[in-house]
Amino acid sequence: MHLITDYASIEQLSILLDVEKAYPFSIVDGYQSGEVFVNDLADPTVALFWHHSGFAFIAGECNRAFLDEVHEMMLNPTPEHCNRMIVQARDLSLFNDYEDVTRYKRYTFSLKKEAPELVVPEGCELREITADDFDKLEARIRPADYWKDAAEFSKNGFGYMLTQGDEILAFAFSAAVSNKRVDIGVDTFEKYREHGYGKVVAAAMVQEINRRHKTPVWACIEENEASHHLACAIGFDIFELHPYYKIQK
Repeated sequence: MHLITDYASIEQLSILLDVEKAYPFSIVDGYQSGEVFVNDLADPTVALFWHHSGFAFIAGECNRAFLDEVHEMMLNPTPEHCNRMIVQARDLSLFNDYEDVTRYKRYTFSLKKEAPELVVPEGCELREITADDFDKLEARIRPADYWKDAAEFSKNGFGYMLTQGDEILAFAFSAAVSNKRVDIGVDTFEKYREHGYGKVVAAAMVQEINRRHKTPVWACIEENEASHHLACAIGFDIFELHPYYKIQK
């Protein structure tokens, strides 16, 4: 497997990507950190796109030798990828021959109607996330798990946070940005949940993505009912359910 930086050389492979495209294309389009590997430099027939978040995507026909190398990366992920590799694919049998790899499911959503009217609760303020906020957003889902650092996020990403005085209640941000799509990440700090704050920041993100003439996208694991309900509340519907693979350590 060979690391490449000339993404034009794999354009024909890139168009084969068909799952959560915002992530692999965020690397190819130059917005976010990640690595791309191919099986052969002279005549690549399969590529692996490994996003900073740890999400990985395979484009092309991979054989056992290529999968063995991917499996080795899953066993030994690097800090540059949040110390994890989670392979997303459509193939239900991709890792059937690997006993330590478990298959799970993720929902992807597409926007079917306009986001609800943006209403900021009384006493709260909705404002953009800045580089100074980057390290303050320590929650289950956080920008630091998707962006290399505050500088990269400040340059190529964006987001909104709902505050009350000095307290951050909830925030939403671009988890993945490509030329065409933006994947939305949302979290509400635990003591402020169930007040609709996540809906406010998520709706703000949808409006901003639309303003930038890109497509808002949403995804979550099958078990995340809160994310599922929030997506539907701001105008998304389920697009598909696809598998993803990881090694539990």
